[in-house]
Order: sequence, then C-alpha cells, then structure tokens
Amino acid sequence: PQSPGRRKRVTIPRSTSRLPGTGGGVAWDLPWNGGPEEVPSWVSRPSPSSPRDSVASVGRSSCGAAGPRGPWSRDRGRVALGTRRPPLPAPPGDQGQTAALTRPLEGARVVTRGRSSRRTGGVGFHAPHKSLTRTSQTGCPSGSRVVLPCSVQEYQVGQLYSVAEASKNETGGGEGIEVLKNEPYEKDGEKGQYTHKIYHLKSKVPAFVRMIAPEGSLVFHEKAWNAYPYCRTIVTNEYMKDDFFIKIETWHKPDLGTLENVHGLDPNTWKTVEIVHIDIADRSQVEPADYKADEDPALFQSVKTKRGPLGPNWKKELASNADCPQMCAYKLVTIKFKWWGLQSKVENFIQKQEKRIFTNFHRQLFCWIDKWIDLTMEDIRRMEDETQKELETMRKKGSVRGTSAADV
Repeated sequence: PQSPGRRKRVTIPRSTSRLPGTGGGVAWDLPWNGGPEEVPSWVSRPSPSSPRDSVASVGRSSCGAAGPRGPWSRDRGRVALGTRRPPLPAPPGDQGQTAALTRPLEGARVVTRGRSSRRTGGVGFHAPHKSLTRTSQTGCPSGSRVVLPCSVQEYQVGQLYSVAEASKNETGGGEGIEVLKNEPYEKDGEKGQYTHKIYHLKSKVPAFVRMIAPEGSLVFHEKAWNAYPYCRTIVTNEYMKDDFFIKIETWHKPDLGTLENVHGLDPNTWKTVEIVHIDIADRSQVEPADYKADEDPALFQSVKTKRGPLGPNWKKELASNADCPQMCAYKLVTIKFKWWGLQSKVENFIQKQEKRIFTNFHRQLFCWIDKWIDLTMEDIRRMEDETQKELETMRKKGSVRGTSAADV
C-alpha cells in the first residue's frame, strides 16, 4: 500500500514527442509507493531528494518571466500521465470557476481552481476538492504610436468616419460587423459614446484556430467607450468566457509621439511594454496583400488641405512646420488567451494582427481626409445610423470581404 506523503519527482523531457504543445520540460510530484513501476520508462527520473513542490517550466514568454502558460502547482490530488496519442486540447472553461482576475494592465493574472478531470496536451489532470491550482499570466502589453498630420480635433471626426467606411469594407457573405448599440453614456464622471458590436470572423482567423474551434465559436463582442480624447475597447468571446480578452486603450495627444507612459502604468509593468512606432508612409510596414496605391500616404495629396504626399522624412518636416497640425495616437494592447499549447502562438498572432489593423486604418484615414475634413459630429452620427442599417443588409448577402488572417 502507498505510504501517505511519499512522492516522487518526475520530469517530462523537452524532447518527448508525446506531449505536443509543451515548450519545455515539465516536472510533477506524483504519489509514490517506492517502486519504479509507477513511472513510465520514457520519463526521466531525478534524484528522490528533489523538492516536494515542483514548478512546471513550459517555455518562456517575451517578458523573460515564466512560460506563457505559467507555472502549475499541486497540493493534493492525482496527476495521470497522458497517452501516446492525446486528443486535441479540451475547450477552455471546463476546468472550473475563475477565482480571481486582476487588473489586466498589472499582469492580468488568472487563478483557476479545477473541479473536474481534463485532458490537455497529452497530460490528464484529476483534481478533486480544488486540489489543482494554476497561475497564468497574459502576454506582455504592447504599445503602438501613430503620428498623423492632423489635429486632435480633426482626428475625432476622421476616426469615426473611417471606422464606418472600414466596417462596410469588411462585411459581406455572412461575416463582418453587426452593430447592436451606439448611444451616449455617462458613468463615474466619464462621458462619451458607447458602442457594442458583434464581429463574425469565421474565415478571418488562422487555419489552426478554425481546426479546433467549434461551430459558432468565432463570434466576438466588442464594447467600446469613446470618451475622446481617451478611448477604451474590450473584445471578448462567449465561448472562451474569462479565458480570452483583448483590451485596447488609446490616448490622443497633440505631439509627435514623444511622451512616455501616457497610460500611467506602474513602473514594473511599463518596463515590459514593447513600443512599436507605426509610420503610415512606410510601405515596408504594409502587408503586400493589403497595399492599395490610392491609400498610400506617400503618393496621396489632399486637395482641400494640401497635406501630403508624405516623404521619407515627413515627421521631421512636420516638426518644423508650424502651419500643419500634428498629433499622435498612443495605443496600449493587452491580450489574454488561455488555452494550453496555443496561448503564446495566438497572443503573438493577435498582436501582429492589431499592428496590421492600426497601420492600414490610419493610412486610410489620412488618404480619405478630403471626404471627412468638412464633416461635423452631427454629420457623423447620421452617417453611423445609416451605416448600421447598411451593415445588416450587407452581412446577409454577397461574398466574404476584407482582411484575411495574416501568416503566423
């Protein structure tokens, strides 16, 4: 019979082909009765003097911290090693209740306590009575800075006009954007415009996601609070629930992108933020499939404002030109995607896709300036109402339109 409290530390090697999705060696403490028969032959056997509590190191994040799936820690319960041909990862959310979700910008740490058996990446977990605890961190936040030759006031109109036009370009064939709400809001001293949209994106996600995503799960809800010049957008998915979100915060400032930490992050978090400078006139930052000559700021000149074309040194020229307004959109993107074996890959894909969207959107905004520069906010609200009706019609007919998933 097994002696209480006796355990053996075993390590699943990095090289094992039977645990797909594990980026490094994984160490477990297993109940042990002193015999070798409990440890599979393909698992290495460290010294019995190893510490009782183990930490699973499953790859490393770009932050240099513990792996993107975070450490697993055990106190009680059984851990059964997986089979030779493990199934695909189980859907997130079936491991139990979410115990805590801290503020995303301070690490977005999630603690879940398992109540049921789950097979994940070839390892089966049985954790009765909340005996298995996992701590997981999101990927590091990323910051984008987009400088534009327009004022903060002009941009407010240009942004809303371009969002409406881009929405129509991305809708058709059963996919695209559905607007549920577009109304003023006021809460806790903050007021602006609240929107709730649904994105139907089945063909616009990578193939490896479509392979494992159940039918109807690739529908995303976007809720945005536009308290200009500050805007906050949160994207969620009903299938993944608390295991997924994208949070985008934006400050619009009348400068050339020289301010640091405009979002007021704590110093430790700010150190992890990767800053990306987006140049709307740099064609090398544009995916070949996205390039359009009539949406190229390096070629376009505004008839009404005489701004453009933007040359290689346009930002330096803008800094010395007192007659031309300037502004910068400071964006901060925080992503959480908790799915064993896919977290790092999907978070990297989303970060890449967000930069792609920011780049294309602001190139369009500048090249459409003659269409929106004379509009008022009243004109924009009327346009939004009309666009909402158009999108509903467009989504139900025609073929799929717009941006497809970039390579990962």
